[in-house]
Amino acid sequence: MPYFTYFLLSVAVLSIYIIYRAYSSFSKRISITHSDHTTIGQITYSEYQLVKAHSNTHYDALVTYKYYVDKKLYTGKFHKKSFQHNLNHYNFVNRHPTGENVSIYYSPDNIEFSKMDKPPTKQSVFFEVFKYNAIIWVISFTIISCIFLVFLQP
Repeated sequence: MPYFTYFLLSVAVLSIYIIYRAYSSFSKRISITHSDHTTIGQITYSEYQLVKAHSNTHYDALVTYKYYVDKKLYTGKFHKKSFQHNLNHYNFVNRHPTGENVSIYYSPDNIEFSKMDKPPTKQSVFFEVFKYNAIIWVISFTIISCIFLVFLQP
């Protein structure tokens, strides 16, 4: 029975770490939703294309931009993939040609975190932060489970 206790303890420590990491990232990014911190940026690349790679075909919408805060250069991007033509992504790319100036909203706590056109909602920031941490948790849980099941059986 002690192996199961060690397993539960490992999962608990992993869970606490992932929650702390997610909350820390979320708290640094949430200030962007207030839209008080804006600057003017410039579109550096804009393209909507059909990508064919092996047997995988998808549409790729990519808009990159640069902006300055306190005379320091930062970059950001809007990048979406879809397996069928997405009119919203297509129109977004066409509204933002290379060289155009655009409003950039950034987090004063994490200036590298930015969005163009309009500030994100609190829900979208929450989802963006927690989805990657959830993936990390699932992968880590799987690895811990395999270690305990394969190597630490009595």
